[in-house]
Amino acid sequence: MQWPFLYIHRYYIIRAMQIDFYISKVNSDMASYNLVAKLVAKAYQQQRQVLILARNVEQAQLIDDALWTFEDISFIPHGIIPDVDSETLAIQICYEMDHQPKIHDILINLADHIPDWHPKFQRIIEIVHQGNKAARRERFTFYKDREYKVQSHNV
Repeated sequence: MQWPFLYIHRYYIIRAMQIDFYISKVNSDMASYNLVAKLVAKAYQQQRQVLILARNVEQAQLIDDALWTFEDISFIPHGIIPDVDSETLAIQICYEMDHQPKIHDILINLADHIPDWHPKFQRIIEIVHQGNKAARRERFTFYKDREYKVQSHNV
């Protein structure tokens, strides 16, 4: 496992944030939800905590459904915030930009904007469609301007 570079600033050790862009060749929301489920399953196996930020309540429900049906032989405990008291779960889905997350490990951002509280996370995953170059370029530039470590993965 590769660890991000550590910065030492006065009395704090700050880990450089890692940003991963997963660029989907298929322009389909369902393909994106399946990719989210695959990434969440891998993170859950590694005992990582994940917050999935959806665009709206409908998308949050579709992601919830994708996690329930991802694999027949396994279960990923998760919940939608604030609909249920799932703040103790390692995998959480939220759809409100003003939500103050208690998880600070991995953020999977499916929302239209980057949340103000993004610096709290160690890793951010952006899932974008190959055809949406303008939005992808805007987000990539946003993260690069802040000197985050940015990587792209074609899937």
